[in-house]
Amino acid sequence: MQKLSEYMATPFVSGVKFSEAVRTYTYVCPDSGITKSAPGLIGKLRARFYPRAAHKKRKRRAFRTRKRGTTYRIASSANIGSAADDAITAYIRSGLTVAPKNAFARAVIHHWEQVMGHVVVASQLPVRVEDFGCITQVDTLTRDAAGRIWLWELKTGNPPRAPARGPDLVGPRTPAGKRVPASTLNQWELQRHYTAKGMRDAGVSIYKSHVIHAYKSKVKGSKKKPTVKVSKRAVPTWTQSL
Repeated sequence: MQKLSEYMATPFVSGVKFSEAVRTYTYVCPDSGITKSAPGLIGKLRARFYPRAAHKKRKRRAFRTRKRGTTYRIASSANIGSAADDAITAYIRSGLTVAPKNAFARAVIHHWEQVMGHVVVASQLPVRVEDFGCITQVDTLTRDAAGRIWLWELKTGNPPRAPARGPDLVGPRTPAGKRVPASTLNQWELQRHYTAKGMRDAGVSIYKSHVIHAYKSKVKGSKKKPTVKVSKRAVPTWTQSL
C-alpha cells in the first residue's frame, strides 16, 4: 500500500481535469503520454444498477417574499454541494486556519474535528474506478487519531423523501437475499462504495468510508432560523454483495 501523500503526488492526480460542458474527465495516460477522456461514475452506476429508476431534475422556481418583495431563486442540490466542496477545499488550502463561511462545510468540519477528533487532509481528489473504466472524485478524506484514513461521500440539502415502491437495484441483495430498492440513499451508497474501492485499488489504504449528510432542519412552528444538522450514515449490509 502506498501512502496517501505518494498518491496525491502522482502525475495522474495533478493532470486530471473535469469539463462541465461535456461532463467528462480528461487525463494524461502515464504509458503513452496521450491525453484521454473518461466518463464520470454516476452515469456508469445508473446504467448498471438502476437503469429503470426515474431520473428527474427538479424544476427550480423563483419566489417572492411578502415583506420585501425580493425575488429569490432556489439553488440546485448540485450547486449547494459544489459550494460546500469548494469551501472544504479552501479550508485545506488555508492550512486548516480559515474557517469556511459555508454553513454546510462548517458543520461537517465541526463534526469531523470536534466530534470525531479527525484532521481533514484532502478534498476533491480524483481517482480512477477500474470496475467501470471511469474517473470520479473523492469528496473528502480525513485522518483519525490513530493515523488511519477515512473516506467521506458528502451530501447536502434536504433529506430525500422515501419514494413509493419502484424499481430495485440490479444485482445487490441483502444478507437475507432480499432485493434492494433503487432509492436515492442507496444510490449514494453505491457512489461511496466504488469511490472507496477505487482508492483501495490505487494502493491507498482506506480504513472506513461513510456517506455524511448535512442538511438544514427547522422545528415546525418555530420562528428561529433553520440549523444545519449532520448525519453520518451507517454502511448498509447489502453493500457486502457488491
